[in-house]
Amino acid sequence: YRRLAKLQHLTGEHKDALASYEKAIGIGDKIIAANPDAQVHRLVLSLIGLGDLQNDIGNSQEATASYERAVEIASKAISEKRSQIPWSLMGEALYRLNRWQEARDALESDNRSSKRTEPTIAAGPHWWFLTMALAQLEEKDKASSHYKQLSAQLDAWENPPSLHVGLRAEAAELLGITEPKEDKTQDEEKTNSKTPDEAGVEK
Repeated sequence: YRRLAKLQHLTGEHKDALASYEKAIGIGDKIIAANPDAQVHRLVLSLIGLGDLQNDIGNSQEATASYERAVEIASKAISEKRSQIPWSLMGEALYRLNRWQEARDALESDNRSSKRTEPTIAAGPHWWFLTMALAQLEEKDKASSHYKQLSAQLDAWENPPSLHVGLRAEAAELLGITEPKEDKTQDEEKTNSKTPDEAGVEK
């Protein structure tokens, strides 16, 4: 249900997306209640996704509650060493709660545990959130360096994921960077060259 909810969110089916996220969270709660050692990352991802959706439709209080629950579950799982949940997920939720130093600490803990030393989009949205946390903490030089490395990697992708594109735009705004606009003619040529399936919603 989480993947369905994400797709519904992207296509503007917000009411259906809310229902799908609630189903995903309900299933996750039942699984963890029956087996505390079960992986909890899917439940945390669903809560973060729900929070993002709630923010997008103007339900900021509900979004805060979703992010806070994501942090609570992730923190408990990590402290009890019950599940291999990435620190990065807790960092994402902390960032959305404007707890920037805590977000940075969590994201850098993930880097240490994963032995990452250089920004890479192969790690998912992780490095974008760290870049934005650094920007919020006024470490603009370091944030700008991360942004440039991540952007160069993203530009090398023929069809970059919408998640990365959105996070790059968010990071650029924080850093006061004006992103180059795509050539509309080239964009139209790319669209026209796609098959009907490819021209639809990106997976």
